[in-house]
Amino acid sequence: MRSRRPELAVALLRHGYGYSDGLRERIGVGGATEAPSLPVRLLGSPALLVAGPVGVEAFTDVSRVRRHGATPGVVANVLFGHGAVHALDDEAHRVRKQLFVEVLDADGVARLVRSVCDGWEHLIERAVAGTTMSVEETSARVIGHAALDWAGIEVPTPVGDRVIRWWAEEVDGFGVVGPAYPRARRARRRSDAWARDRILDVRGLRSYPRDGSLLDRAARWRDERGAVLPLETAAVDLQNGMRPAMATSRFVAFAAHRLWEQPSWRDRVAAEIAAGASDLASARFGPVVTAVAREVRRVSPFVPLLAARSRRAQEILGHRVAENDPVLLDVVGTLRDPQTWPEPRRFDPGRFLSGGPAIGGADALIPQGGGSVVAGHRCPGEDPVLGILSAGVVATTMLGEAGVPRPRIDERRLPARPPAVELHVGTLMRSAS
Repeated sequence: MRSRRPELAVALLRHGYGYSDGLRERIGVGGATEAPSLPVRLLGSPALLVAGPVGVEAFTDVSRVRRHGATPGVVANVLFGHGAVHALDDEAHRVRKQLFVEVLDADGVARLVRSVCDGWEHLIERAVAGTTMSVEETSARVIGHAALDWAGIEVPTPVGDRVIRWWAEEVDGFGVVGPAYPRARRARRRSDAWARDRILDVRGLRSYPRDGSLLDRAARWRDERGAVLPLETAAVDLQNGMRPAMATSRFVAFAAHRLWEQPSWRDRVAAEIAAGASDLASARFGPVVTAVAREVRRVSPFVPLLAARSRRAQEILGHRVAENDPVLLDVVGTLRDPQTWPEPRRFDPGRFLSGGPAIGGADALIPQGGGSVVAGHRCPGEDPVLGILSAGVVATTMLGEAGVPRPRIDERRLPARPPAVELHVGTLMRSAS
């Protein structure tokens, strides 16, 4: 007898980021904590959707699931690149991921965030009252050039602008059914060629990046067999160390939109800047700015779900899965679980000022995956993203008032596109420092 499992692909196409609520309403179950596992179909085949801290624990257990072959190539090869670390397992994954763990250690994160803050300070110094700028486009340039500098890459500004545009097109179109997807594929081909040239310059002794920089490490990194990474793979890793930082510009735009919707929180951010608790010059961010950044990441998830496959026939959270069956992490459902996040649709940074994250632990806030950074697949870029986003919240608040000509967010689009937030530069705010 045919299973009555709901089809996940249909739910994603119909509801976008609302797919989780749609599935749960149809089946008649509660949120992620109440129902952490749902048998579904994925393109007609059995799959298991898991959610909440319990689901995250099961999904990130590398003894039970693997990542190889889990994410469709049409998505993964545009967003991550062919042969990226995201699709590796076991020793191959551990060795490749160590590149990112090392370059994003505490000192590396501090240098990257410091570089972004310097970029914002330079822009603020040159800003002219009465002008208007796009939050997302301005943020992408500031953050993108900072990431290039941090990575040890010296390029003329026009070249950097072009690479940043390619990355932005990849991020905007990797999961879209429509014209944005072929644009993303074209951008991927161009950025890959550019990155290969950077690796070749280092290997050919035509470029000498800073020792220990991302470019230096990517060009010389070796795989689990001790072999230097293939040129294409090294170019993919080089970009995967920078593009996610640039993609934070989308979160900066979402943050400006949220603060435009709730001016009382913008006033609290401004007060923290005026008091010197949040300050670009020292790359220091107070509790209010940090709470805003955390809540923006919660309510504006980038990917709706993450994919793995079962290593063997087994039972996961009360359901039997066959070997190679998809096991999918419901990112949106976890971030909108009403038992972990009361009134989950409401933008409320206050939940992070009163111990919100402690309710479900680290595996309740998973916009960049869950589990262990070192031993699992959790993104090592989580700390820099939080710092970069906090810097963007401070800088855009200092620059002026936001306006949102088109405030509606289309949650059916994957990935969701931030509203066209514009900053109207006024009298520049200064911190107490």
